[in-house]
Amino acid sequence: MTLTGPADVAEAWALRRTDPARAQALSRDLLSAATGRGDLRGSAYARLTLAFCQLDAADYGVAAEHLTEAAAHFAALADAAGGAEVELLQGVIACRRGRYDAALEKMVAVLESSEHPNAEAIQARALMYAGEVYGYRGDFERSRDLLHRALTLSADPYTTSENLLVLSRTYRSLGEYERALRYGLEALAGKRSSGDLLGEAYALNNLGLIYHDPYDSAQALSYYLQGLALSEKLGNRRSKMALLGNLGELYADLGDHEKAIEYTHQSLTLSEEIGSQHTAGISLEGLGIFYARLEDHVSALNFYRRALELREKIGDKQGQASTLHHLGALYGATFQGEQASGYYHQSLTLAREIGHPYTEARVLASLGGFYVQEDQLQEARRHFEDALALAQQMKLLGLVRDCSEALYSLYKRQLDFGRALSYLETLHETDRTLADERAARRTQLLLIQFDLERTQQAAEIQRLRNVELAQANRALHEKNRQNAKLLERLREQAKRLQQQATEDSLTGLYNRRYAERHLKKEFRRAGRYSRPLTIAIADIDNLKEINDTFSHAVGDSVLRTVADLLTAPLRPADIAARYGGEEFVLVLPETDAAGGRVVCEKLCRAVEAHPWHDLHPDLRVTLSVGLCSDFGPGSHEKMLAAADNNLYRAKCGGKNQVVT
Repeated sequence: MTLTGPADVAEAWALRRTDPARAQALSRDLLSAATGRGDLRGSAYARLTLAFCQLDAADYGVAAEHLTEAAAHFAALADAAGGAEVELLQGVIACRRGRYDAALEKMVAVLESSEHPNAEAIQARALMYAGEVYGYRGDFERSRDLLHRALTLSADPYTTSENLLVLSRTYRSLGEYERALRYGLEALAGKRSSGDLLGEAYALNNLGLIYHDPYDSAQALSYYLQGLALSEKLGNRRSKMALLGNLGELYADLGDHEKAIEYTHQSLTLSEEIGSQHTAGISLEGLGIFYARLEDHVSALNFYRRALELREKIGDKQGQASTLHHLGALYGATFQGEQASGYYHQSLTLAREIGHPYTEARVLASLGGFYVQEDQLQEARRHFEDALALAQQMKLLGLVRDCSEALYSLYKRQLDFGRALSYLETLHETDRTLADERAARRTQLLLIQFDLERTQQAAEIQRLRNVELAQANRALHEKNRQNAKLLERLREQAKRLQQQATEDSLTGLYNRRYAERHLKKEFRRAGRYSRPLTIAIADIDNLKEINDTFSHAVGDSVLRTVADLLTAPLRPADIAARYGGEEFVLVLPETDAAGGRVVCEKLCRAVEAHPWHDLHPDLRVTLSVGLCSDFGPGSHEKMLAAADNNLYRAKCGGKNQVVT
């Protein structure tokens, strides 16, 4: 971003992101001198530089005053380029204050004016800021398109790196972490190469958010702390406020609520000092959430009420809907059903009024849980089903999973096994998708960073080739050797992750995901070749009572021992898997109903006869088993459901038995 104003202002303008304090001091001196000699042009550009610095420091009132004066000077001088610069910054201030329509009006005005030499560069920034505004409004597709258009226009290094940074944020919001990381790292490199220290702090914050979302907390923490150190060095309250807030959320995700509260309080203090009411509302609600998790309901209620009052004052309806939702959850947790219902329904009404389906879906799911608590099961089902439909539409996989699990439990509780099975299948499929996406995303982000770093290293070596060619080549060779080792470790890690994805960590047996995949394959094989197949679901009787009576450590030992007893008599073609909690699945190819019953009867006797007194003198363990060898249901899922139904009969019939 270059300035077409007087030469004596150029130095201050160049320092605005590398040494803001010096830039402001120099601009004030230039403004005083220009005013003393009646230099309108010098005064206008000095005020423009001061406004930029004050905007970065989140002192929006002072920045707006400087821009008003500068606009009058530029109008008197008929300086269209200067006037366009003023409108751009006025639009940015409107955006930061949450006045998005006013911000877009300014950007459109700049885009429509092109009668000055610097028009294309200014229009590139106008498109970039418009893209940022649409991102704040949640229209991420339009934001992305505008930002890509801005990149096609001729722009200076500052604007290009800033555009890359906003584009990275937009792709992160769209869930496209690969592109978000690529653009984010390019933005960081651009900020560093141009010496834009404040921009570097924001770029580090953005990279922290990218790694925070896919749950790589160590990398996220590293970026946040680097950004915070830069912000403190520069004395920039706005970037420090953002980084402190994000650090609070990260520590909350890590379970360290004391640090989460400490950082969020600091972010709240800064947001109140600089008048960032939108961020203050976020911090107040965040503190309410953290205190609610600590079961300090009085403090949580205080912060939620303060957040709601502030958000009502500034007209932040999306924020109001969110806070009302949390208030409903708080009253629900303290069994104050009438108040909980009232806040939930206020939140739902507001979310629908503003057309915010994300909040609507989450409130519907919370209402489902509330109605379960109130034993109003029909209402619970209706709200969970509505929430599930919205979550599937928006691809909110975590919420899809939670709603499917709740509906499975509700229909199973009402003995509607057909619908229960349908939601169980959705639950399992969502679990698989989530696991695959998270594992792939983590590995993908590591590989992308590795590739980009290698490219940047190669470019740096080329730049230094004529100075220290021999030394640079040795350094590159060593770095490539280290990178090759790193890549090999990444591949080994990916292999271990794949192995872990098929194994239950407690028992060493296959996990549910692997069992279902294997069963599907065996079912198809048995059907194709008309061969017998038996499925068994085994459940440890009274495991909850064992945990409550003898401790969870004893319960875990029981699970591991039963796993060993289950696998001991199995053939190489058979598999045993932990299906969840105290349930195990056996897949017995080439085994008919009679053979399967013999195997399972032996397993039941082996479990009952095991010397459990070695674990505890009073311990007794038995097993109930349900079998299915019938291909009639038509799918492996329905065979599982039939075996589960037989397990239910075994439990109801007195336990410690096999039912086919």
